[in-house]
Amino acid sequence: MKTACLGNCTGISSIDSTPIRVCNKKRIKNNNVFKGIANVGKSIMGWFYGFKLYIIINDKDEFLDFLIRQAITDDRTPIQQDNFLKNILVVYMLIMDIFLKSLQNYSLAKDYI
Repeated sequence: MKTACLGNCTGISSIDSTPIRVCNKKRIKNNNVFKGIANVGKSIMGWFYGFKLYIIINDKDEFLDFLIRQAITDDRTPIQQDNFLKNILVVYMLIMDIFLKSLQNYSLAKDYI
């Protein structure tokens, strides 16, 4: 899915995380399906048992990348991973390079006016 269904970076990207709840908080001790894999984490809506889904989208609402981690993971951790943001950072660096070159050309043209 990561190789076929993802969009292209357009220069404007957003990242967000959302909880994936496995079961109700009252049934954590009885859950055997994700025992040892899922754990307790906290989101804005409170405590939950399950995982966190991190999604990067572009300005056209196309998925650029996604990552599923344990619920206890800090939201800043996936951003620090090289492979999660690799494609987005390459496009960002290309856009910044083009912007800086056009800015230099503008300042040179301004001197001649």
